Amino acid sequence: MVLLEGQPSFGPRSMGGPPILNYPVQFPLSRPTSDNLQAICLHGNHRPRYPTSYFPDSGFGQQRRRASAVNNVESWFDSCCERNQTSEKEMTLCCATQAWELSVQLFCEEDSSVKDRLFHCCWLKGSRRLNCFNNDAPNPNYDPTEVVPVTPLPANANFTFDPSRCTREKQPSSQNIDINFPPGRPSADTVGSLCSHQKLRPVYNIKCIPAVGYEWLARQAKTVNRIEKGFKKCCKKKKGLLTCADQKWRDELNRFCVADDNDFHCCSAEDRSSCFQSTSPDPHYNSTSASEELSLGNICVTHKIIMKKFSIGFPLKKIVRQCS
Repeated sequence: MVLLEGQPSFGPRSMGGPPILNYPVQFPLSRPTSDNLQAICLHGNHRPRYPTSYFPDSGFGQQRRRASAVNNVESWFDSCCERNQTSEKEMTLCCATQAWELSVQLFCEEDSSVKDRLFHCCWLKGSRRLNCFNNDAPNPNYDPTEVVPVTPLPANANFTFDPSRCTREKQPSSQNIDINFPPGRPSADTVGSLCSHQKLRPVYNIKCIPAVGYEWLARQAKTVNRIEKGFKKCCKKKKGLLTCADQKWRDELNRFCVADDNDFHCCSAEDRSSCFQSTSPDPHYNSTSASEELSLGNICVTHKIIMKKFSIGFPLKKIVRQCS
């Protein structure tokens, strides 16, 4: 437990040197989710805050930056949880998520502006950076850790909740949509069906996909289309068919992973090719689904209907998940 009113305790001596002062900071905080949102709002005054007096007059720069990031986001969480600002759970979660993402951004900007060892997650970009912070969180459930209620501290940076961004959050993963992604890796056992069934596999019309909020789906569809186009050329070859198809498969999936905000789990896997192969819904190119193109079209139709009928703050993710 962090004793905010008292002085940190002395730790063990290291190699016969002076005692090591311990100024723990419960950092980083985890991404707000529907599972931990209630705890975020309920236990806010029983999680640590770090006043200036917590640290010595000099030194401990990175610990201070971590403490400032925690103080900021906890203060912003308090604002998000106020009933008169965000009365619906979906909007409260959206507000808390925006606050958390801003705290990560500001921390990395400050951490990279000084001559100190950069926090390892800040080397990453986009969703990979956010996932890194989330995975490192020592208290992902936002459980109360302080017995005595802490004194709230004001944030040292401004945060303004933007409700219009709430409908632009990422949609559910491809598990909820019938799209054949990722394609299986071509092999000596599958290259025959890969070529013979190509006309039975769909390519995806992405023109109707909304430009905002469905970027992940558009990237997957474009990747499948490019792979299938490459396969078509490879299948005309009499020699080197497998080498051609495998190269096209690897090149396009590597290209897919280049996007900074791409958090598809295989992109960060140690053996990326094996991960994509094991994740493929049709690794042997044995099945076809004419309904896939229709399912993708349903996303476009559903989006248009919702945007016409409901306000910008409507919980779009929940509706799309139910319809898809």
